[in-house]
Amino acid sequence: MGDLRHTRHIRGSTSAPKRPNSNQLPNLMDQLNIAPTTAFVRSSSSTLSAIQELDDSEYIVLFTPAIIPPKASQSSTQATTSTPSPVDPFEAFGRALASRHRRIRHVPYLPSQGFTTTHDGFIPGAGAIVILIWGPTADTNTTFLTATASQRAFIDAVAARARPRSKSGTPVVLFITGTSKPNLIERDLADKFKPFDTIIHSQLYNQVTLHQTVDLIYQMS
Repeated sequence: MGDLRHTRHIRGSTSAPKRPNSNQLPNLMDQLNIAPTTAFVRSSSSTLSAIQELDDSEYIVLFTPAIIPPKASQSSTQATTSTPSPVDPFEAFGRALASRHRRIRHVPYLPSQGFTTTHDGFIPGAGAIVILIWGPTADTNTTFLTATASQRAFIDAVAARARPRSKSGTPVVLFITGTSKPNLIERDLADKFKPFDTIIHSQLYNQVTLHQTVDLIYQMS
């Protein structure tokens, strides 16, 4: 399974939710002069209700792109072969989700390799699916749609394979973050993300916004 670096089974505590230690949280874009805002592009009450009402025995599959954080990429020429790989920047998001629902299966994907049988195997039994798209950072000239083309191919495959669940299918939330555009709105995304009725956007990805995203999903704000 060379296309998949690791799969994590994240179990939340049955006691009161705890915030992850700040040392474990990503700081990929903290240096950018961008106000942290997290909001729905569009949302479906039925999708959100289905996620909020998942049975404890069901699990949420979290698909995230396997990327190298910008700072790690810049310093890679100075690294030796013995230097460990950077920590997955989206692990903290999985743990934030686990504070609301104890069964999370975090499955990274390589955008360059796309959707594989490995990923397909996680979909049939999923109670819900959350997919993260990482956009270009603010210091690039690449457009959002160009930079995320391979990721969008992956999420389209996930949407096509999500098993039927009543009339709406398996509930799926799309989380778009790390973008160079401050305000992605529904008319910008409608043509490219038609299968998704619930989309959350945050230009910044850090301790604050990842918890804001989880709070939106669980209607805690």
